Amino acid sequence: MTLKTQISKRLRDMLTHDKLSLDDGFMTAFKTDITHIVGDYFDLTGEVQINVEQGEDGKYSVSVTAQASRINRFETTMKK
Repeated sequence: MTLKTQISKRLRDMLTHDKLSLDDGFMTAFKTDITHIVGDYFDLTGEVQINVEQGEDGKYSVSVTAQASRINRFETTMKK
């Protein structure tokens, strides 16, 4: 990723963050919670990425991206 692309993405993220009025405390807590939940089901290999956008209709779109090396198996997820 070029420096120009990185700067553009950072600026877009900052403007979106300001528009949504999500403070750092909210996003930190949300990301921590989502990381714990996803980590219960998958062996994560990197940081969880979260994107929150608000549409023109006022509804929020939340996307979570994570990389994992395997699915964690535990008794309630195994076929009987």
